[in-house]
Amino acid sequence: RRWSEPGEPTLRVGWVQPNRVLNDRRPDTPAQVWQALREGVAGLESCDLVALPEGVVPAPLMVPAEGLTELSPREASLLARTRAGARAIQAELARLARRAPLLAGVTRRVVRPLDGQRLEVLRRQNAVLLVGPGGLLDWVGKRRLLPLAEYLPAERALPALRRVLPFAGRFEPGPRPALLEVPSGAADRGVQVGVLICYEAVWPRPLGSALPDLWVNPTNDVWFRGQGPALHAMIARLRAIESRRCLVRVTTTGISYVLDPAGRELQGAGRGRAAAGSLALPLPRELSLYARVGDWPAWLAAIVVTSLACAGYRSRRRDSG
Repeated sequence: RRWSEPGEPTLRVGWVQPNRVLNDRRPDTPAQVWQALREGVAGLESCDLVALPEGVVPAPLMVPAEGLTELSPREASLLARTRAGARAIQAELARLARRAPLLAGVTRRVVRPLDGQRLEVLRRQNAVLLVGPGGLLDWVGKRRLLPLAEYLPAERALPALRRVLPFAGRFEPGPRPALLEVPSGAADRGVQVGVLICYEAVWPRPLGSALPDLWVNPTNDVWFRGQGPALHAMIARLRAIESRRCLVRVTTTGISYVLDPAGRELQGAGRGRAAAGSLALPLPRELSLYARVGDWPAWLAAIVVTSLACAGYRSRRRDSG
């Protein structure tokens, strides 16, 4: 079947694999990361949307908590500097988004002053920002967190686990389904982009019954070794196939690719090199079979197989008795 029909709306999506990221295992600096992003975005053709990887912004976005009152002068000054730092990050991203809206991965921290010199982190979220030339438009947070790396399972029921596993992450899930609406003159309405942050692309039906027009999978696989990135990329491909939607997987250091609705690679880049590209991607309106019927055929098959196995076991017992 052809998944791009004549007259079907399209969205030109650009992606940048900078091969730079702040990480304990790499020598990259914030200045090098920003420069790699500028060079990658500058080399793109005119786009409707540009996707950057998970966690690529080389500084956390510090957001003061709501409802902070009765601050001392020193605390007020600390919060003012915190807001200025957040505005500087958003301004840098807005410059990258001068020609097209931008998706960029960042660690988002909600903070309050602990005293006049330190900030207390109330919430950490693995987030993706939607930024336009005027600044921040919207954001979503990762909802399916990676055990140990991002949170400690059963910590509320067993607080003592934190003493045994102090290295476990302290992230919290995002507050809502990861759907962002991107304006598009080529479509008859805003384009619904489903954002799957890293590991979220492993799960089938990642947004439940919601089906976007396009998937974007920002990922940071720099901490993987061996065949990890290749296996991660192979599993993410299934999200395009099951939904019959294009998928843009953009990573810090590879493997990045752009898939058509049948899961075929249209563009991509391997590990360990800087790369960028853009393509006009179809926005199918037709629902795939899996999107229409869900998982019940698999459950039905499991019930039938289990029933047949039980019937066979009982028959053999009768024969032997």
